[in-house]
Amino acid sequence: MHINPWKSRLIALSLVLPLGLAATPAYAHGFRSPFGMAFHPLNGSLYLTDNGNSCCDRLIRVERGKYHDRLVFTRQAGAEEKGEIGADPSLAQRDPNVVAPLTDSGLARTAPTKLLAYGGDRYGPAVKGNLFYGTFHDGALHRVVLSEDGRHVVLDEIVVSALSPGRAQELGSPSILGIAATPDGTIYFSTLTGVFRITGFKGVGG
Repeated sequence: MHINPWKSRLIALSLVLPLGLAATPAYAHGFRSPFGMAFHPLNGSLYLTDNGNSCCDRLIRVERGKYHDRLVFTRQAGAEEKGEIGADPSLAQRDPNVVAPLTDSGLARTAPTKLLAYGGDRYGPAVKGNLFYGTFHDGALHRVVLSEDGRHVVLDEIVVSALSPGRAQELGSPSILGIAATPDGTIYFSTLTGVFRITGFKGVGG
């Protein structure tokens, strides 16, 4: 379900199941266009990538019953009619009804895609529990290291860039779409034209 984040003030909703079944309350709301979703293998939390419209591509830790929208209520008077964004993300930390994203692209457009919460041992303990996601617009594969409680980002680094010299020809596409891990812990990611295996991470100890 898509909700216009600039005009809606929806704080609660129900999803009506098909075939006349009873409605069930939404687990969480305020997302625009989720693409990737994964449960963390260590802390059990749900994380997702959410695509904005003309801004605000986000990585989110989902909290049950909470609102995850882009803080439309913090914009200055008249900004909505002018099409301005102008939200103050610091206010998200002070309002218990709105969950701040772990990362937000702001005015940049990255178009985050599939998300992997890695639980394997193939690359060592420094990688276990990390989040990985690709981006469609700039062809980046992100590795995200979380805090111990999983509520904050300690490190967000690009481990593969399709736009770097030589990479575009090697990968055959500037867009990274999918990412998954096999039972032995090997990570694979896909572009529009191929599937690639990650053998290790530079500078990350085993």
